Amino acid sequence: MSERKLEKLVILIDSREQQPLIFRQFPEVITIREKLDVGDYSIRGYEDKGIAVERKNSLDELCTAIGKGRVNFEEEMQRAKDFDAFFLIVEGNPNDFLFGNYERSHLDPHSARASICDWIWEYGVRPIFVSSPMEASMWVVELFKKYLVNKEKGTIKEIIKFGGENGKEGKWNEWKSWEW
Repeated sequence: MSERKLEKLVILIDSREQQPLIFRQFPEVITIREKLDVGDYSIRGYEDKGIAVERKNSLDELCTAIGKGRVNFEEEMQRAKDFDAFFLIVEGNPNDFLFGNYERSHLDPHSARASICDWIWEYGVRPIFVSSPMEASMWVVELFKKYLVNKEKGTIKEIIKFGGENGKEGKWNEWKSWEW
């Protein structure tokens, strides 16, 4: 079965994104700036419950989201919980993140790692570390193309949600109470 060729991919860029990714190298991409309720990037027609990408353009920006910006970021991830997919693209070396080699932040690396793990299980966020804005834009385009192909085929898979119906029940609460 051959896949239908994507003619144009309309990527929405949040109007509050201060240094947006550049997509000129992708002739099939059209970008539109508008306010998004979830993420910094989405696809026209799927911005409400489909797919979103949140971008952190440095490890320090990620550390801010983990630290003093945590409440706001967790509110955003809560809004994204019903999406088919929510990705977190971080421009920075994953080893520097793991070992706390940040430029300005003094966040404890264990706390930072624990926060990312919590977000994966609680909100279904999928982190991707990249080395440059160019690499980030390549990931956004590929993720969005695959999403549309799978959506058209009807093969979008749900993320396993450990929190139960309202996040207060289910296996996750049982597992996190165990003494590890």
